[in-house]
Amino acid sequence: MLRQVRNGLLFGFGFWLAPLLLAMVLTGVGLAAGVASAPERSASIPTASAAPVAEGTAPRQFAAQGTIARIGRPMPEGRLLVVHDPQNRAYRVLMTADTIIKKNGKRVKPAALAVDDLIVGVGERLPNGVFLARAINVVGQPVTPAE
Repeated sequence: MLRQVRNGLLFGFGFWLAPLLLAMVLTGVGLAAGVASAPERSASIPTASAAPVAEGTAPRQFAAQGTIARIGRPMPEGRLLVVHDPQNRAYRVLMTADTIIKKNGKRVKPAALAVDDLIVGVGERLPNGVFLARAINVVGQPVTPAE
């Protein structure tokens, strides 16, 4: 009886373990090949650093927030926004065709953005200091104190 149980367990593990290991090895090889052949992400935005804006580097690596001070003209790479952070430092945010923009919970086109809109962006800071926005959410307009 013990021999039958042992043979059953060995058959069961061997039956399921071999395909599982094979699938894991093939997945690892596929991921390694995909990562090795992936293009550089920031390489598609070569002229963003050449834009005639002298603002500083985005303050955070993966998030941006502040008030839109200026909306640049469309370029092949997208459109540059000049944003002032809460400390009133200026930096550049690049919107591309892939950037998701939401205002009041609904997806909108870039034309819906306006100067003085308060935004929160998610993306990444490029080596040239420009913040590449993957998503922008318009939170509202800053509250100004009554005079």
